[in-house]
Amino acid sequence: MALRQNLLRNCPVTTEDVNLAEENFGPDISKVKCRSIRPSPTTVVDDLIEIPEVVKEENQYIDLAIDIILINCVILLTLIDRSVKYRTVVPLNSHKKEELYRGLDQVLRIYNNAGFTIRRIHCDNEFRSIMDPVVDELDIQMNYANPDAHVPDVERKTG
Repeated sequence: MALRQNLLRNCPVTTEDVNLAEENFGPDISKVKCRSIRPSPTTVVDDLIEIPEVVKEENQYIDLAIDIILINCVILLTLIDRSVKYRTVVPLNSHKKEELYRGLDQVLRIYNNAGFTIRRIHCDNEFRSIMDPVVDELDIQMNYANPDAHVPDVERKTG
């Protein structure tokens, strides 16, 4: 303002210099900070669907089919239950049993929180060494596929 009204004597800066500086560097940061408005946060969308009581009553005990798949070098634990046909996929960091337990625990919590009880887990024979030590703690029956066989539910189900 003072520069434009020529109130500063012997000032080497002209109004054209100020205009070029604003064009090159943008507006004054202090002005921008004072005048800017905080963006409103994104609203949280609750996309949970309430499970009908009829489904809970008719399918209280669930049988799960589980397998490990590899897609683009990403290890995934995939599960599908035999009655509701709800598919779950949990990414795993490795093939270690602790990581498998973590993924399985996530899925069991989902079913338990919804009011379902896991009665039996159907899986390939490769899971025997991992699941036998903890099957009593889980209070779940394990059904292992025969050697060189697979669980068809989880192997072939695509949708």
